[in-house]
Amino acid sequence: MNTKNIHFYLLKLIPNSKSFLWLIFLFLAFICGTLFGQKVKVNKCDFTFNVKIKKQDSIPLKNKKGKIIKYWTQSEFNYITSYLTIDNSTSNRSRIKSIDEVIVNYGDNFYTKNQIEVLNKTISGLWISNDYLTTDFAEWVFIMNRGSLSESSNPDKKNYFFVYSKPTPKSTKKTLDINNFFEEGNNTTLHKINILECKGKWTKVKISVAKLNMEIVGWMPWYNFCYNILTTCTNDPKTLIENEE
Repeated sequence: MNTKNIHFYLLKLIPNSKSFLWLIFLFLAFICGTLFGQKVKVNKCDFTFNVKIKKQDSIPLKNKKGKIIKYWTQSEFNYITSYLTIDNSTSNRSRIKSIDEVIVNYGDNFYTKNQIEVLNKTISGLWISNDYLTTDFAEWVFIMNRGSLSESSNPDKKNYFFVYSKPTPKSTKKTLDINNFFEEGNNTTLHKINILECKGKWTKVKISVAKLNMEIVGWMPWYNFCYNILTTCTNDPKTLIENEE
């Protein structure tokens, strides 16, 4: 094959610049469609969380498409704790079904029924980042650890709870000693628990256990998260734990 024929053959292999750029564009469009065009998985759930809003805080609330619709603010109190029910959840945000109760400061006062109705009209149906969701898990652990349960309801002193690999008691589980959640010299300080998502009556969490120098990611059932320290936590956790075994 002479030089002229080789030159002609190479030109046949290499597309012209316009065609080549067009192919690159189509390839990139396909990749973007694959990465960003996938539907976000939405879980149906029925779970109560709380949101603490300090004076002058501004929490963005979005619609289903992720557009900010309004900011949740309050400037009257040092902080409020809003208990809200979530009915849909993704891996990064959850939809507010309703505001059920609002506690002012440390329980100094409560929002009236009319105030909660007004709040529901402006907030229900909007989505909030899971980063803002907290729970009363600390109170639940405190009750178990400090012996607030009677001897008859907890005779064996089994102060532990489970973290499951899936939102079902039939999945594999890790057993965590409640005592590991208290810092030395401070029995009321607990490690932060991050809410990742929820499904049904379960929530997926990331727990940092400083004593064990480890992080645990898994699912926990509703009864580990008190809606109200004066009501929900009076259920017998030992009985609830045994029912899961």
